[in-house]
Amino acid sequence: MRSPVSLLCCLLTISGLTLCVPAATATPLNIETINLRMDATDAAVLVRKDPHDKSSFAVTLIDGANQLPGRIKTMGSSSQLMDKRSFYVKLAKGSKWQGQRRLSLNGMGSDPTQMRNRLVWELFHELGVPGPQTHYRRIELNGKPQGLYLQLEWIEGKMFERYGLGSDGELYHPQDSHFCGDLGKMAKYDIDDCWFKYSPPFDDFSSLQKLIDEINATPIAEFDRFMERNFDTESVVNWLAVNVLVANGDTYNKNYFLYRSSTTGKWSVIPWDYDLTFGRTFDTYLHYPESVFNDRFEYFYPPELGAYNPLKVKTLSNPALLARFRARLAHLIGLRREEGKNGFAIFSPEKMTARIETLKAQLLPEVRNDPYLGGNIDTFLENVDAIEHFVLARTGYLTTAIFGNVPWNPEVVYWHPEESPRPLPYPDKLQATAMGSGTVAVVANGYGYLLAVVRPDDPQEEISVAAESQFGQAPRLVPPGVSPDNCIQRTWYVTIRTEKPQINGRLTLEYLQENSVLHELGQITDEAALKLWRYEAGQWQKIDASVNTLANTLTVDRLLLTSERTMRYVACTDRSEVTGEK
Repeated sequence: MRSPVSLLCCLLTISGLTLCVPAATATPLNIETINLRMDATDAAVLVRKDPHDKSSFAVTLIDGANQLPGRIKTMGSSSQLMDKRSFYVKLAKGSKWQGQRRLSLNGMGSDPTQMRNRLVWELFHELGVPGPQTHYRRIELNGKPQGLYLQLEWIEGKMFERYGLGSDGELYHPQDSHFCGDLGKMAKYDIDDCWFKYSPPFDDFSSLQKLIDEINATPIAEFDRFMERNFDTESVVNWLAVNVLVANGDTYNKNYFLYRSSTTGKWSVIPWDYDLTFGRTFDTYLHYPESVFNDRFEYFYPPELGAYNPLKVKTLSNPALLARFRARLAHLIGLRREEGKNGFAIFSPEKMTARIETLKAQLLPEVRNDPYLGGNIDTFLENVDAIEHFVLARTGYLTTAIFGNVPWNPEVVYWHPEESPRPLPYPDKLQATAMGSGTVAVVANGYGYLLAVVRPDDPQEEISVAAESQFGQAPRLVPPGVSPDNCIQRTWYVTIRTEKPQINGRLTLEYLQENSVLHELGQITDEAALKLWRYEAGQWQKIDASVNTLANTLTVDRLLLTSERTMRYVACTDRSEVTGEK
C-alpha cells in the first residue's frame, strides 16, 4: 500500500465532500527490554496456568547491575485464553523501574497488529484525556524472548496529579467478571461485587452509590446541568466520541475507570482496554471464546453500540450534550473544527493512515522476532490493512449516516438474536455518486455503507464515480463454468467519468461478513481463493485482485478504467480461466 506519510496534503472525497488534511507524523519508538528472572518451574506454570488462577510468583527484574525483587502474575480477562499472556509485576517496597513500582505489561495476544491499544491512547492523549502513557517493551523471561509487549502506566495517584486532578481521589473500576459496572440502578445493590475500589483502600462505596442514584434519578432534560455539577464533562464526551470512532462497545459495563478528584470534587471517566476495536466484532451465534475472538468485521454500528449504561444513554439523549458529542465527532473526523479544541481531523483517513503506516514500519522487525506471532508477516500486514480500511469505511459511515441528509437519531434498540436472525442492515440495492480527486469513496447516504473506492494513479485526476451494489443474493450473471453458489452474494457496478477516455487506478470493493449468520459468503469456505471478474462489452475478464479476508475487501491496482462505461463485477472462488458471454 502506498504510504501518504511524505505527502503535505492527502485528498479524500467521501460522497462529494473533499477533505485535505496535513499528514501526521509518529514519534520513533524507543523499545527497551525488560529482563525477568524466576524459578524455572514457576515460569512454566505462569504461562500455562488456568486463566482464573490469580496466584503470583516470586520474580526478579534485572536492571543493569541492580536486581529488583517482586511478584508476577498473569492479568486480563478474555485475553488470558491467548497463548501470549499479559503480566502484572509488582516490585518490592523501595524498588522501582523507571519510576514505576507496578508494571502492567499487555501481551496484545488478541491483536495481531500489536497497535490497537497504542493507536487509541494516542488519540486520547491528543485530546488531553487523563490516561496512562504507553511504551513498547521486549520481555525476556529467564533469558527466553517473550516477544513485544505494551506497557501501560499504572492507573494511580501520580497519573492523576499530572493532569491537575490530585493524587488522593477515589478510584473505582468495574469487576471484569461480573459485567455489572454499568451505573444502572441494580449495580448499587451488589456494589462490592460489581466494582473494585483502588483508593482510598477501604470499603466505603458511598460516593459511588450516591453517584449511581443521581445518574438514574436525573431527568434527561436536566442531565447537562447535572453533568456540569458532577463530572468533568469533557472526559465523558471524549470517551464516548473515541469509542464511537473505533467502534468500541465492550466498555460500558466493565472496561473503564471512574475517578473522583479531591481537587475539583468532580468525576472523570478514564478509558481502558481497546484491543477488540477497529472492526473486531462480537459474534452472537458462536460460543465463547469464539464469540469474542473471531475474524468477523464491521464498521457500521451506530453510536449507541454496546451495553446499556445510563451515563451513555442520557448523554446521547440530552439535546445540549448530544450537540456537544456531535460537534466533537465532526471535529475528530475533520468535517468541522471546534474552536479551541485539540485533535482536529485526528481520525481522518489521511492522518490515521499516516500514523498506522509509520507504526507498521517500526513494528515490522519486532513482529518478525516475536515467538508468539511466529514471524507471520502476512498475517500482520493483512490485519494492519484491515485497520486502515476500517478507518476509511468508518469515517464514510459517520460522515453520511450521522451527518448526512438522513440525520442519526439516537435510540437504544435491543435486538434478541434468539428470536430470529437479523436481516441485512440495508436494502437489496444501494447506489451513490461521488466526485473529486485523490481517493474517492462512494458511500450510500443515509446508510453509510461503502459501495466502492477509486484512487487514480494520478492523484490530481478529477473523476466522478457512480457505484451500485446488489446485496444478499447470488449474482444473476456469472462467468462460464462458474457456479453462482461459489460467488459472493453481491454484484457491483462501477462507472467512472473523467476528461480522459481511460485512466489507471486502484479499485476496492467490499462484501459483508458481520457474523457467522449475517454474511454474503454463501457456500464459500476459502475467502483467500476469491477471484474478481469484470464483465465488459460482452466479455468476462478475470482480474488479479488482492483479497483481505479480515476487512472483506477485494483490491485491484493499476486497473484500466474506461470513462462513461459501466462495469459489472463479481467475486467467485472458481479457478477456471474462461472468457466469453454467458
